[in-house]
Amino acid sequence: MKKKSELSVVILCYRSEENLIPVVAEVTATLTQEQIDFELILVANYDANGPADQTPQVAQRIAAKDKRCKYIAEPKQGMMGWDLRSGLMRASGRLIAFLDGDGQTPPSDIVRLYRLLQAEKIDLCKIYRTARADSFLRKLSSILFNFIFSVFYPGNKIRDINGKPKLMTRIAYEKMQLRSSDWFADAEIILEARRLGLAFRELPGVSGPNRWRKSFLTFGALFEFCKNLLVYRVRYWFSKSKRVLIR
Repeated sequence: MKKKSELSVVILCYRSEENLIPVVAEVTATLTQEQIDFELILVANYDANGPADQTPQVAQRIAAKDKRCKYIAEPKQGMMGWDLRSGLMRASGRLIAFLDGDGQTPPSDIVRLYRLLQAEKIDLCKIYRTARADSFLRKLSSILFNFIFSVFYPGNKIRDINGKPKLMTRIAYEKMQLRSSDWFADAEIILEARRLGLAFRELPGVSGPNRWRKSFLTFGALFEFCKNLLVYRVRYWFSKSKRVLIR
């Protein structure tokens, strides 16, 4: 049987194209230097009806040169959440991390989270951004996301819902019931951790500039986010009351 990796890193590569090469090289070099046994899952899903996207071919070339890299290239059936779930399902590591492939995340953050999780024996940890080299509109949308989340779920100490990387144990991931196919995926992971009572921590980090790919997040996603928060709460209440009735 093939030996499973200690750490799987899922990289969301949508429309990264040639810019994916230095991102993967930096992640690979950082984890190799730290002597962490890892695999990379390059999620290069593409829009079959959209403009030409060379990301699948680039991901395939990277994977052909490094056996530690796997790639997925399927026609998109959703947004970020669908890509994320398709990557998580193929991860084999005892620990699983994920991040965007836009180069804004320092690979050293993966190492910091890895060390934290190992030292404190927790289930899930993530980065919250203390500084961001983003546009005003993207910063504003992030503020609104976090505010809306706090309104729906008061008492949470989460600072940055969409902050990445996120790192969790395989045991934690397999307990979660992840369904989101859109921008709600980050929040769904946090809510599932809360529902399951998982041990959770955040570390501060800095997000660099995105010099070569525009953000795919729009203000329309805020309405979608609110809808998903409401649906999740109703579903949670229903499942909880159903368990009580069964007992």
